[in-house]
Amino acid sequence: MGVIQGGKVIEGALARPVQEVSFEIGREASDVINVAIEMRVGGQAVNERARGEFYLSDDANGDSLTATAPSGGLAIGTNGVILSEHTPGKHFTAISEADGSIDINIRHAGAKIWRLIAVMNDGRITPSAAIRFA
Repeated sequence: MGVIQGGKVIEGALARPVQEVSFEIGREASDVINVAIEMRVGGQAVNERARGEFYLSDDANGDSLTATAPSGGLAIGTNGVILSEHTPGKHFTAISEADGSIDINIRHAGAKIWRLIAVMNDGRITPSAAIRFA
């Protein structure tokens, strides 16, 4: 089974909804902050490709979609693929690598604080730590 992306099938992508996540927020460099995401099941990293839904929020608890998208948008760093941006620069669905990892580069010029929010399979949300642009 595969996932269709850009008219091509990504073989082995099971498109499983994310159940647990951990985030690692990188340092700002040249107006970019990388956020590494590890999808987890039962406290362990998944060992297959998985689908996750994510959005940027201005609120620490993820109670709202950000009012302002990053000036330079969102892009995959080295792991995973963005399947769809539902709201450009704000809300997206991604597929992980086979080890459950995704990393997103957020590009923004100017001061701003966001949280990256993961939407769990059961509807719960998990916010990242603050993503701070100086």
